Amino acid sequence: MIKIELLIFDLDGTLVDSLKDIAQSVNFTLQQLEIQSLPEKQIQSYVGDGISLLLSRCLQTQCEPNESLLKEALGIYEKHHMDHCLDYSKLYPDVEAVLSHFQNKNKIIISNKPENFTKKVVQGLGIAHYFDIILGGDSLQEKKPSPFPVLFALNKLRKAPRSAVMIGDGHQDIACGKAAGIWTCGVTYGFRSKDAVADADFIVDQLNKIKSIFN
Repeated sequence: MIKIELLIFDLDGTLVDSLKDIAQSVNFTLQQLEIQSLPEKQIQSYVGDGISLLLSRCLQTQCEPNESLLKEALGIYEKHHMDHCLDYSKLYPDVEAVLSHFQNKNKIIISNKPENFTKKVVQGLGIAHYFDIILGGDSLQEKKPSPFPVLFALNKLRKAPRSAVMIGDGHQDIACGKAAGIWTCGVTYGFRSKDAVADADFIVDQLNKIKSIFN
C-alpha cells in the first residue's frame, strides 16, 4: 500500500452524481434562448472543463455562438443552477464511508465547476466538513488540467507531491495530477469512460477500492 497524507478529489462524476442537475440547467438555458434542447448523454460528453466551455460546446451544436450569446447563456445558466443544483444530485455509493475512513488525512476538492456551486453542492450533501480546502474552477488563476491548483494546495498544506493523490473520472484530473508530480487514481463509474483515465497510476471501478491502495 502507498502511504499518503493528502487526498485530492474531483467533484462531479467522482464524489457526486450531478449530471441530471447540470443537464436540466443547460436545457433550461437553451430553451430560454429558443434553441433546441440536447439529450442528457450528449451534454454529459461536454462536461469537465467548466461552465463556459460546457455552454459553448452545447451552443455550437446548433449555432456559432458569439461573445454576447455566450454571456447571456452563462447568466441564465448560473441563475438557474444556483436554484436547482441540488434537485437531483446525490453522493455516489461509498463516498461518506471513504471520507470517514481517511478522516485522519488531509482532503481537498479541486473542481472545474465554479467555487460557489462547488461549495453549495458539497454543503448541501453534508460532506463539507471532511475537507480542508474546496477549490472551484474560478478559485485560482488556472484550473485543471493545469497543475496550478494542486501545487497551490501542496504548498498551502505543506505536503510533498508523492504524499498526495488526485482522484477523478476525467482526463483533466489525471493530467493535472501527473503534471504536479502526485499519484493519480482514475474512477470509471462517473461521467467518463475508462479511456479518459487510462494514463492514471491506478484505476478503480468503485471508490471504496482506494482503501486497499492508499493508507
